[in-house]
Amino acid sequence: MTEYHEFSVLFTLPLTAACASILWNYGDAILEQQNRPILTATCVALMAIMFLAMGGMVSGIGVAKIHAL
Repeated sequence: MTEYHEFSVLFTLPLTAACASILWNYGDAILEQQNRPILTATCVALMAIMFLAMGGMVSGIGVAKIHAL
């Protein structure tokens, strides 16, 4: 449980950097029809960031409640 708590939050950093880079490079052009797959991949990565961040927070709360760890 503690390994998941520690490492799941670390996955958000490279995903965030990749999403920021993609959005910075494409700008408003990412909304055009030919760039829809890139927009979709960026949205899925942003959802993964939120999932990992929330999962890390919830598992951190769980680890804090277990005093044996």
